[in-house]
Amino acid sequence: MELRPNNNDMSVMNIIQQRRMTMTQTKPGLVVIDLEEMPSNDDIEADPNQERIAQLISQRFSGRRGDYQSYGSSTPAPRNSDKRGIAKDASLITLFTSNYVLHENSKEALKRLKMFETLEAVHMVAVAGSDRVQFANSYLRQCIRDYFSELNPNCSITLDIEIGEGDTRPLVRYLRMIAFYICSLVSRSVRHASTIEATVQQKGSCCIICSRGDVIELNGSISNLLLPVKPRIRDTRVQNIISHLNGTESFPFVDHLSVILDFWFAGTLTPAVIVSNDREKIHTLMNALNSLKDLYCIRDVNPDIYKMMKSLYDPNDIPNLRDEILKLGRHHGHSHHRGGGGIIGPSVVVELICHTSNAQLCIREIIEDSPSMTAFSSTKSALYKDGLLFVVYVEGMITPEIQSRASIVL
Repeated sequence: MELRPNNNDMSVMNIIQQRRMTMTQTKPGLVVIDLEEMPSNDDIEADPNQERIAQLISQRFSGRRGDYQSYGSSTPAPRNSDKRGIAKDASLITLFTSNYVLHENSKEALKRLKMFETLEAVHMVAVAGSDRVQFANSYLRQCIRDYFSELNPNCSITLDIEIGEGDTRPLVRYLRMIAFYICSLVSRSVRHASTIEATVQQKGSCCIICSRGDVIELNGSISNLLLPVKPRIRDTRVQNIISHLNGTESFPFVDHLSVILDFWFAGTLTPAVIVSNDREKIHTLMNALNSLKDLYCIRDVNPDIYKMMKSLYDPNDIPNLRDEILKLGRHHGHSHHRGGGGIIGPSVVVELICHTSNAQLCIREIIEDSPSMTAFSSTKSALYKDGLLFVVYVEGMITPEIQSRASIVL
């Protein structure tokens, strides 16, 4: 947050000032500062803590160094602090995002600055009610059209499922799986019909999909996946992998694993994440995946000693996993889909070896279903997760953050 007295100043304060007045500008421009993921203030000893972050912002934006001074302090503002600070600049718009309520002490620290005098907390709610129903129907149809992009069929889908509330990401994941099974049912007949017809009905954890007389019954799993009551492998590459595993001693959850791999090859899980406490299982699975010709495999990545992504102060040529994935032929990490589903071009499998809980923290962003971006990167440099499979060995307890991101735990 604090200005650094050299030319390699990547501090937040310097970045804001550079954006406010570039070399080509004749007058200061408008700048939006987006401060994401403000933490909770429930645990005062936690690091990070909301109140201490608000105090730090208050100090640095006002041009002050050192620790935050509470009201009533006799310490005067340092000379020239106004010139170093940005607190009185009306051209700056600041947005905070957080999953937690803004605490009064945090608000007090921020409102000390003129730029935050009118600070207002706005409670944002997820799409709900009839809008959520419309979203679910539209998203499902779009997934099907994307799968058959060359044919661009009409979709007549009756959707009767529990759409939930709050965060839409679990709903999106569920709809992508439903679309996968609908497309699997109609793939043989769609070329002879301009309309895809299907009904989807959910009863508890059971989901039944019907299309032109064909029926598939699905059950929910402990990993919140839809698994067919009668397992069936659809991709020949998955059959090759499972055959390799069946040749080893007692590999568990083969049916579940085959569905995960089917989803991954079809682009339904982006990314797919397989986690296990058993190093031998991870090694065996990686050998099976490595036997396929159309995959790139990155083996034995230890997040404790190998960077997941560059930071602002790192040299451009420093080795890191994100850049290594991008160099393997995928256009900025984007996948390319073909009509009839699936992913064209090289897919990437990454083996992550987490010996410590800190290593699990290091991989959270790179294995979640959203782009990984370094500060200052653009959409061109974002690592999108389509076509990526992460095979993760965890030594000891699997943290809730990794558990929630896992497609399956072996």
